[in-house]
Amino acid sequence: MRNTSAPFNTSTIVLGEIGAGDFYVSNSIWASKTTLERNLYIWTSDIFGQGYVDDPAWGYAYNNILYSNVILEGIEKIKPLTNSEQIEWNQVKGSALFFRAYRHFDVAQVFCKPYNNSTANSDAGIPLRLTSYYSVVSTRASVENIYSQILSDLKTAAALLPVDKPIDIKYKLRPTKTAAYGMLARVYLSMRKYDSSLFYADKALQLHNKLMDYNLSPPILSGVFRMPRFNDEVILNMTAGSYLILAPSQSIVDSNFYRSYNVNDKRQSLFYLLSGGAPRLVNSYLQNGDLFSGLATDEMYLIRAECSARLGNKDAALTDLNTLMVKRWSNNGTWTPFTATDANNALQIILNERRKELVFRCLRWTDLRRLNMESQFATTLIRVINGQTYTLPPNSPLYTLPIPPDVIILTGMEQNPR
Repeated sequence: MRNTSAPFNTSTIVLGEIGAGDFYVSNSIWASKTTLERNLYIWTSDIFGQGYVDDPAWGYAYNNILYSNVILEGIEKIKPLTNSEQIEWNQVKGSALFFRAYRHFDVAQVFCKPYNNSTANSDAGIPLRLTSYYSVVSTRASVENIYSQILSDLKTAAALLPVDKPIDIKYKLRPTKTAAYGMLARVYLSMRKYDSSLFYADKALQLHNKLMDYNLSPPILSGVFRMPRFNDEVILNMTAGSYLILAPSQSIVDSNFYRSYNVNDKRQSLFYLLSGGAPRLVNSYLQNGDLFSGLATDEMYLIRAECSARLGNKDAALTDLNTLMVKRWSNNGTWTPFTATDANNALQIILNERRKELVFRCLRWTDLRRLNMESQFATTLIRVINGQTYTLPPNSPLYTLPIPPDVIILTGMEQNPR
């Protein structure tokens, strides 16, 4: 029997989402959480604290990398004899390369500095595991080497993977060429290499550009969890790790952010529920309260729009933004296409809509890390617990989380500065 959901499609790292500032919790809820959750929430220097208990985020990611390496080493021992065997061989190898890249990128978003072209060669990254042999001691590769390997794996995967899934097409659990292109667009965006990000977002959309019309996509379940799972926009289904502090019953969305949605924007009514006057995010592309961390066409449209604006092509940027937003707007006659005075104005509008469209999609932390490098988009995060105010300034070293203590003890590698 094939395992179609785990381990590769689950438990992507969500630690950054806890600190990304899009929600708050009450004093009592905060006090009831684990040490790790409490410390992530207020950006404590030592997030693990005394009496550290192994957190699964790091280990789960590197287990996935291990599994990918086992597959890559094993597949080289198999020689396909027919065309159909070659196609299957290509998909297995391409999928393993994709997931190895995905997990290295996942870890890099929280445990090493954001990519900076001027310092990436000297900045300490994360362990780059390209073999399954446990005797090879883990050391920290440079940020440049980490991202170079991620990009190399994804480009090789894109050449091997099929356009459509010959297996599991309904459930979107296996990578495709579209997914590899989409992931390349996401990685290049995090590196602030906008021409390359635009190139791959465009290649992804050439293969798959479907958008749901939120006026026509009816609820498929009773209650509040209504967005279809494996819907037309999903390119690859992935589920984020689970922490109670992020649950709809615990977290309250910032009211100013909630009110930033236009009253005719159907995302507000489809994804949020007012409970006692407090907005809570109760819907996702997983059809329940879990967080979707996969790839979807709405993200690709927003990447292509942002990159077009950054490269000075205002009209192309607005075309992509409006292609998406008309599908989100109520068809009550109030829709007016977005306009902008220039490319920078278009960029500001696109980034605002990106935040609203991709909220709780495990992308905000990466966005903060890259956007904080630009003064016009730099953000200071603020939270208050028990009357005490905590802040996370732009470009703080606390945007890079400490490597788990047990990993430091086992390997002797250098800890991230606090």
